[in-house]
Amino acid sequence: MRLLLALAAAALVGTGTAQEADSTLLRIAKDHKAKSECKELERVLAPLLRREPPDVEALLLRSGCGLRDQEDVQRHLRTMQDLLDQDPRSYTVLMVRGDLYNDLRMFDRAEADLSMAVDAAPDSAALVRALNARAWNRLQTMKHAEARADCERALALDSVSVAAINNMALAANGVGDTALAFRMLKTLVRLKPEDTVGYINTGFFLGGLGRHQEALAYYDDAERHGAKDSRFFNNRGFSRIGVGDLKGARKDIERSIDLNKNNPYAYRNLAHLELAAKHAEAACAAMERALELGFTRMYGEEMTQMRRTHCN
Repeated sequence: MRLLLALAAAALVGTGTAQEADSTLLRIAKDHKAKSECKELERVLAPLLRREPPDVEALLLRSGCGLRDQEDVQRHLRTMQDLLDQDPRSYTVLMVRGDLYNDLRMFDRAEADLSMAVDAAPDSAALVRALNARAWNRLQTMKHAEARADCERALALDSVSVAAINNMALAANGVGDTALAFRMLKTLVRLKPEDTVGYINTGFFLGGLGRHQEALAYYDDAERHGAKDSRFFNNRGFSRIGVGDLKGARKDIERSIDLNKNNPYAYRNLAHLELAAKHAEAACAAMERALELGFTRMYGEEMTQMRRTHCN
């Protein structure tokens, strides 16, 4: 394996550029990281890690591989802080740490890092990426107007940025501009007809308007294109409640929770399902779990109000 990688890198240097060789090694390493193949990742990155100074992205990939517990997370955070001590405006490090803080639901810290990344972006493509990341972060904390402003800046630089169009749809819906939201979602489906995101978000948007039968048609499209993640099952489950298919809704929502046990919105939908099935005690337990996972901070007072109405 080492010999093959070395030969591949040498061939690239001979026929292209050293930068192309580095990009190839980083791409292979990212594939290994996605599979948590950390030993293979480190072997691939060895040429970049032996440099003086080591390649920053390679360091981040190595330290971020196989994050299983709090100790691993803290080790990764220390690596990033060491890199930022050397270069406080490192765009790459700020973006990676912002993403990690988002994963940890530390949204204020994530926004701070992503705001610095926006300021430190080395070119327009990097700026679009940072603006999209910050917009997504702001959507998690219901800062819809600020997210919309980020999306407008991103789209002014790249009018076909899928991430910006998607985030703009969510931000517009959050501020009540349903016409813009639907226009963005239709654009998203047109630009990426093979992608599930546009179908899922359109279904979510229609479900939020109570148009559940229409929403389910978009979820059918998403499933045909391979959708099978937690968010897909959660959203489709809610629209199945809306059309009275409680058995199908339960199957979807429970599968969503199996895939991601820390999603407060899934427990919100489970609470709605249990109420529809007249299981008050189970509904209250689902509301409590949603609140424990930070539903109010992320989505508002719905669970608090439902608990006040239905639970002792």
